[in-house]
Amino acid sequence: MASNIVQIIGLILGGIGMILSNIVTGMPQWRVSVIADGNIMGSEKRVEEHWITRWEGLWSTCVKQNNVLIQCSSYNSLGSLTPDLKAGRVFMSFAVGLTVLACVAALVGMLYNQCCKSYGKNCLLLTAGVTYILAALLVLIPLTWTASNIMQEVYGPLCKGALRVETGEAIFLGWPTVLFLFISGAIFCWFNPYTPGSWSYEIHESGVHEVCLVERRPSSFSSGI
Repeated sequence: MASNIVQIIGLILGGIGMILSNIVTGMPQWRVSVIADGNIMGSEKRVEEHWITRWEGLWSTCVKQNNVLIQCSSYNSLGSLTPDLKAGRVFMSFAVGLTVLACVAALVGMLYNQCCKSYGKNCLLLTAGVTYILAALLVLIPLTWTASNIMQEVYGPLCKGALRVETGEAIFLGWPTVLFLFISGAIFCWFNPYTPGSWSYEIHESGVHEVCLVERRPSSFSSGI
């Protein structure tokens, strides 16, 4: 009973991770650039009337100037993307596909109700766990790569009065996404280990021969011979 509750928790966390991975992939706020014209008066006083904010995502870029409505458009070519965002497209696309596959495998494994159900259930849940962990790694790679490049630009030789580069909301939302996927994968791997030695073949006769894998349980009594 406790194992089933933990599995349900793992399924919920995996579902949240799947939704968040889709949101992070589609968000344009991976890199945020703020360009200001004549934004310094005196020492550190800023005039907020003259600034342009640009959001760079995996699939689109958005620009906001002063209080004008945000205008978004897709990239004209791959040359407009930085290498980390190009790689992020590939990694995040695979991660989204893996989270969907893992969620389906976990759901089917928990609802599996046929002959050899214990064997099939353990295999499906273990597959879901490994897939969730792999998806978490794929999400982690572009997050760390992009965040590292942004930090290098922030502390690099940059004219801070004219341009400021910041980490976008997609990066911050990506960290809990990785955490949810890792926890869900660990739950399905830990509570449903596949041990081939604990299975044996049993033949049932009901007019025809059927071969089914059944779980071998330890005997309560040991023979004296």
